[in-house]
Amino acid sequence: MRKLLFQVAFLLFLDCLIGVCAASDVNLKVTYSPEVFMPDDIVTFRVEIQNVGSKKIEPRPTHVFSYSTRSKNVTIARAPEAPPYRGLAPGASITQVRKIKLGCKNLVRIYIQGGVEWSRNVDAKPCADFYASCVERINKLRTLENLPPLGREQGKEGCSDNDARTNYEKGPHTSQCGQAQNECWTANSIDEILNKCIEQHMYYKEKVCYNNNPGGCYHDKACICGHYVNMLDKQEYGYRKAACGLYETPTGKFHSVTNFFK
Repeated sequence: MRKLLFQVAFLLFLDCLIGVCAASDVNLKVTYSPEVFMPDDIVTFRVEIQNVGSKKIEPRPTHVFSYSTRSKNVTIARAPEAPPYRGLAPGASITQVRKIKLGCKNLVRIYIQGGVEWSRNVDAKPCADFYASCVERINKLRTLENLPPLGREQGKEGCSDNDARTNYEKGPHTSQCGQAQNECWTANSIDEILNKCIEQHMYYKEKVCYNNNPGGCYHDKACICGHYVNMLDKQEYGYRKAACGLYETPTGKFHSVTNFFK
């Protein structure tokens, strides 16, 4: 991997050296299909590079395609064309097509010299839907106790994803970007997180503990109820928003957190 990254950097350096680094002269368009897919489906990416400048670009721009899934990180560089250069005339474009098998959570990055970049989380349906479904499930449980819904804090879902990964690797609640945090054990599926961890365990089971010992939620190891307290805000901490985070482990399982914000 280190050798490949060095080769990519060297190719980009050569391009800049011969004067192909003007970002304003190059437009990058990326589409993929199907846009809705399941884990381990093949997704087709169409990468179009267009010369929007007034001069011919020689050689044609290099693009670097990289993607990260649960089990691998792959970087592919299209090397500059060999002389004699055909170049890329003003208004002209070239298209590259790549077919890759994606997991549930995926980060795809396409870069062309000059700083033009397309980077996006391209997630399969179960993972793409998780963030909204997680907050909706918590609000469903709050409704049972006549409590208003929490807002979905989308701007904090990135740091919540990071929390989920860090906590999986280093231990529970090692990383927390909210004022309070609930954490689910590593699960086999998204449904297991929502149904077993959040609803059955954190709500119904811990509600019994809370009713039996409302003041000892964080201290009675035999019957904890701190997750229930965070979701329902029984201590009136003033939580008004929630952001869920998800990490797909190298073995294809899922670790999740929910951060709460005032």
